Amino acid sequence: MADDRASLPEIEALIEATHYPYKTAGEELDLLGKILRDADLAQVLSPVWIQQVVIGLAGERGVKPIEVLKAQAPFLDTLSFHTRWARQMFPQELIKAKIGEAEKLVRLLETDPAIAANSA
Repeated sequence: MADDRASLPEIEALIEATHYPYKTAGEELDLLGKILRDADLAQVLSPVWIQQVVIGLAGERGVKPIEVLKAQAPFLDTLSFHTRWARQMFPQELIKAKIGEAEKLVRLLETDPAIAANSA
């Protein structure tokens, strides 16, 4: 609607807040943008992260899931949240545990010849 057009720049900025690699630094986001980015980042720490993150990103990027999985430990190592709530909800120990989980999965997939053949 015509009335909604005035909100279009704000809506576009919020969508861009979750587009990775980021075009807007976290410090430049307003509170709503920070909340959306934190919510988007938090997916990687959920119990169903393989489906949401690894398989979802692989499909978006047109790469094998193993490639996305291998990138998770370095990505998580630099993960930082933008709101106090998210930093409290997802402490560094949880992030370190997810890094360990990702590294173990990569080792498993790389050492099992049958799985590695299907993932390459």
